[in-house]
Amino acid sequence: MSSLHLSSWRRILSVYLCLNQASRGQRLKELSQDTDVDPPPSHLGVGVVHHCPPAGKRDEIGSSQTQSGLLCTHTHIFKETAASVTGNAHNKAASDLQGPPSTSRRQGLGAKGLFLSLQIFWEDGIISGYRHPKSSALDCVLSSFQMNNETINIWTHFLPTWYFLWRFLVLSYSLDFWGDSYSWPFLAYMSLVCLYPFTSSCAHMFSTMSTHARHICYFLDYGALSLYSLGCAFTYGAYAMPDCWVNGPLHRYFVPTAAFNSFICTSLSCYSRFLELECPRVSKILRTVAFMYPFLFDNIPLFYRLLFCFGDGCAWNDSIAGYFYHLFFAALTGFLFASHLPERLAPGRFDFIGHSHQLFHICAVVGTHFQLEAVLWDLRSRRAWLSAHAPVAIFTHTFATLGAALLGNLALLATFTAALLRSAGGVSILQSNVPEAEPPKEK
Repeated sequence: MSSLHLSSWRRILSVYLCLNQASRGQRLKELSQDTDVDPPPSHLGVGVVHHCPPAGKRDEIGSSQTQSGLLCTHTHIFKETAASVTGNAHNKAASDLQGPPSTSRRQGLGAKGLFLSLQIFWEDGIISGYRHPKSSALDCVLSSFQMNNETINIWTHFLPTWYFLWRFLVLSYSLDFWGDSYSWPFLAYMSLVCLYPFTSSCAHMFSTMSTHARHICYFLDYGALSLYSLGCAFTYGAYAMPDCWVNGPLHRYFVPTAAFNSFICTSLSCYSRFLELECPRVSKILRTVAFMYPFLFDNIPLFYRLLFCFGDGCAWNDSIAGYFYHLFFAALTGFLFASHLPERLAPGRFDFIGHSHQLFHICAVVGTHFQLEAVLWDLRSRRAWLSAHAPVAIFTHTFATLGAALLGNLALLATFTAALLRSAGGVSILQSNVPEAEPPKEK
């Protein structure tokens, strides 16, 4: 009797499992048709990779962001997809998910393609607050007025742009930028000081339009930072050089070398983006070296004045304090850029406010402010001595060098952009195009 009951229960359980498996398969098929993304293989045992739901659905499921899908948080997409392409079944999963090239484009990216796309937008230690990786330009602009993990990044460089523009306008009344050649290096410097935070703000704002747009935005950001390093060299060579170095070999070749360094900076930093997925550590090292090298070269006169020069001929004046604060915040900026602290210690706690890139922006702007004040002090207090001993700034030495550096960096940016578009099918970081989020089809 007991054996008869046991066999009956076994039959009931087997029928239930068969019905459950059939229902699950039908549900996976329906969801894959709704989202236009290939369902994961059954042997992986993971959930379906979802797109960000449309605005109406987000209201139904209780999302806190309800305005036209601007703040689509694809954390679950990333985590579920990452799980589906890693582990012991990685190679088989990749082949199952990728499919033939002809059908992959028609049916969607599959989990692996979507994982690669989202990894491009993923930041270490930042868990939530991501915007949809295929936003329109209008969505990107509107997202700057909503709280996401890029909002503070955008405003911490957009607002300082207007501050530096205001300083530029005020100084134009006290300095003769057009008729006085002594102020030309400072004019070039102020133009680039206003350029780099504005470019950075735009890069963060529009970086989620597509994977290609993200790379191109940051190419422009790197080019603006390279030109800013040249602007620093203009002012240091004209106003901050120690008295004993004026008319020396370093003084004569300081600005041309800095212009060449800007090409190196742009090339290394842009190239590092091609290695971001395959060799992330090499990419990070290249990008760090790209910005550290021109910084160290530009500040050679300051290091000498602060550390090794005392007494006469050292131009020891009240600008030294401003240069000291500038170097302190510059070092802090580099530390935050390389360490990704504090979000590495508490992932998810600093997604919206307080992560390293926001602190990096703030320290960079504060350091530039102190640099501006120190350069102004040297410009005014050393004018009589420099006018008598230093060579007079001429148009060729200032604006022709700036123009050549600008054209050269634009040519490099165009070259890397062409390489980006040309190699989009062969490099994994470039071949992922995140599909549009579409509303589910009517059943």
